[in-house]
Amino acid sequence: MVGHRIQGWVATLLLCLPVSAMPAAPLVFVPLPMENPRNTVAHSQALAAYLGQLSGRRVEIRHFSDYDEILRAFAADQIDLLHLGPLPLLQLKQMTTHAVSMVAFRESDGQSRYTCTLASATDVRLEQGAPGTLQPMRLALTQPMSTCGRLASAWLLQQAGGRIDAANSSYLGSHEAVALALVRGEYALGGLKRAIADRYRQLGVRVVAETDPLPGFVLVANGRTMTTQQIEALREGLLRANADVLSRLELGRHGFAPVDGRLVSTVERMVRDTGFQLTAGPGR
Repeated sequence: MVGHRIQGWVATLLLCLPVSAMPAAPLVFVPLPMENPRNTVAHSQALAAYLGQLSGRRVEIRHFSDYDEILRAFAADQIDLLHLGPLPLLQLKQMTTHAVSMVAFRESDGQSRYTCTLASATDVRLEQGAPGTLQPMRLALTQPMSTCGRLASAWLLQQAGGRIDAANSSYLGSHEAVALALVRGEYALGGLKRAIADRYRQLGVRVVAETDPLPGFVLVANGRTMTTQQIEALREGLLRANADVLSRLELGRHGFAPVDGRLVSTVERMVRDTGFQLTAGPGR
């Protein structure tokens, strides 16, 4: 009986508090989908904690299995902060007007740009005008909406006179999975980031074709669930993060940079050249 009375007092007290005194709902942060949800959370935990420190609100990490699900959830205001590559960001911008590109993630070389490659661990050569050397083949890809997946791979094959539709392609879920499949000799070619391909160079993985520089991965804020002031506070805090802060991060450990929108034209050109279909709305 006493317990019920205490619960009633607590409920009444909460109702009487001004809105500003009520605990704020956590910010929902969704990192890039990885094969293992536990790894996704572990990889992002330190960054989420830092975002919470900057915002004064708890940041909750949620895992989604694929890009379509992520983009639909963001458009439905179920996500506040989102880690995205250039192709899914281009798709998201077609779905909603409230996606704010906040900061770019620096790569290991300090640049906020990267390239996609076609790599191989066998004697595969891509030669302009020699499609007979390209197909049929087994092609390993990451995910359908990964920039280094079907889009970059189709574009690189096209430049060499090949067609991705003629290949026997499979989605393996991650850049690391593609690299390991190449090492095991399961695929003739794989589409993946240059930085990941280089990591497996000593195991025989070599780059056979490479895109022009692409805009780096970005942290996207939801301009409908967050205020301009909140977004700016996070942007400034990330851009001024010092070496001590970065040393505690896994995702974001190389630092952050202002978003450079000029390189997006490279992705748009690849989309046009290949006829890649972007989803026009959240109902897909």
